[in-house]
Amino acid sequence: MTKRTLLPLALLAAVSVIFVLFVGATSQKPEPISVHRNIFYVDKSQNPFQQLDLYVPEGEGPFPVVVWIHGGAWVAGDKNHPLAVPLMVSQGFAVASINYRLAQHEPHPAQINDCKEAVRWLRKNAAQYKLDPNKIGAWGHSAGGHLTALLGTTGDIAVIAEGNEPKDEKRETAVQAACDWAGPTDFASIPKQQGPDAELDFNDPNGPLAILMAGNSQAARNGASPVNRLSADDAPLLIVHGKRDTVVPSAQSSELADKMTAAGLKVECLIVPDEGHTLSSRTAVERTIEFFKKNLQSGPDSPTPAKVR
Repeated sequence: MTKRTLLPLALLAAVSVIFVLFVGATSQKPEPISVHRNIFYVDKSQNPFQQLDLYVPEGEGPFPVVVWIHGGAWVAGDKNHPLAVPLMVSQGFAVASINYRLAQHEPHPAQINDCKEAVRWLRKNAAQYKLDPNKIGAWGHSAGGHLTALLGTTGDIAVIAEGNEPKDEKRETAVQAACDWAGPTDFASIPKQQGPDAELDFNDPNGPLAILMAGNSQAARNGASPVNRLSADDAPLLIVHGKRDTVVPSAQSSELADKMTAAGLKVECLIVPDEGHTLSSRTAVERTIEFFKKNLQSGPDSPTPAKVR
């Protein structure tokens, strides 16, 4: 296998490590939950990459919900090992773990539009599953972190497209909080920010980024970068990144945080000194839980709730 082939597999292995550490970090008895698997979130779709699994705490609800968006360099991974479940359900959140079309099957913007469709479905079907349609968050790692940040910065857009992008006046695809773990956020600057020990070359014409953006113009690449999508109604964002990350440089997160701060947007950025791409520290976990509690459970600091159909 080539190094390019091995990298997504290495990222998946890292995800498995984080999952074990997450379960250990909770040190709580598993909470009783209702699990609804393999729900198609796009009308009339039979594509398994457009399915979600929904984990709902027992109780009356309605529960705030966190959408888990998996990593895997946009070309690997699936919804079957959602890191958010053991943590968030124990804190009173529902979790929707989603699949999305992988880049080798459909390039950008298929991935972010699938994420938007999943949010739209959750909002439309909230009452049936005891969810709060006004308190939907997103959390992702690596490629999932990129999609999470993009979801949080495009809540006013119904469909991502090159050229004409229809406005989402009802904000059906908007989230009220987003947490990006180690996601790339600026496809123009990332090659310059990589060090000599980089494990992934973002200039590689055969690499995951090239596969993601296949056939798309530089304008589309700019549009796929969350740093270029900032607006006044963006969701509060928590960015967590390991300083020693050799897959996605932590400078990506610092850049996005600086630009959001300059624009007067709500952003928190935690650069963990001794962490790499996997992000397994208790500090990262606890900060993430605290962020979602503040923005999805307490209420007052949340942006204007989305309108429901």
